[in-house]
Amino acid sequence: MLVDGRPIKGAGLQRGVVFQDYGLFPWMTAGENITIALERRFPEMKKQEQKERALHWMRNVDMDESLFNKLPGELSGGQKQRCGIARAFAIDPPILLMDEPFGALDAVTKAKLQDLVLRLWQQDGDQRKTIFFVTHEVDEALLLATHIAVFSQSPAYIMYAHSFEGEIHPTRKNMHSEPQIIALRNHLIKLIHQDAEERAEREAPDSDRVIIHP
Repeated sequence: MLVDGRPIKGAGLQRGVVFQDYGLFPWMTAGENITIALERRFPEMKKQEQKERALHWMRNVDMDESLFNKLPGELSGGQKQRCGIARAFAIDPPILLMDEPFGALDAVTKAKLQDLVLRLWQQDGDQRKTIFFVTHEVDEALLLATHIAVFSQSPAYIMYAHSFEGEIHPTRKNMHSEPQIIALRNHLIKLIHQDAEERAEREAPDSDRVIIHP
């Protein structure tokens, strides 16, 4: 993989990551989980500035400042994920990797955080980050993506790709009412189901297969 013509050989501070399991150090407070990333990303930044930047991003993700000194074990699942998002945006990477970040959350919290990520991405204006978002949910992909790539199961390859450039973009309001979006949604679901069925057929033992001779 190349970024700006340079090969990527491992983790780096030019790429932020938000994990499904939050990725917070349990012995550090919410604030410390953000400032430790700032120390690595901006080694010349003073402690007070680190704290102010951490608080700024906590506010941006709708976390109350009183949570700054709370340990992860004292936070709800949604608060933990907000902290992870705040940390990722605080270090201001040009590329952000989000690996099923909302998979473990309830539907209401998930919807709020989906809207939050959209808002944070949109407010960057011309400096918007490139976000690679992994999800198993078709509706989530439609809501958040500017481009969608559907991967097959192992061995993985891109089965289908779609760009919303110049098209109506899905929203919560038009997801189930706009014919063009409904057709795309149905197509994506059909692709995924077909791939799962084909894999199940390939992996089925011979004894489970029915062979009809003419």
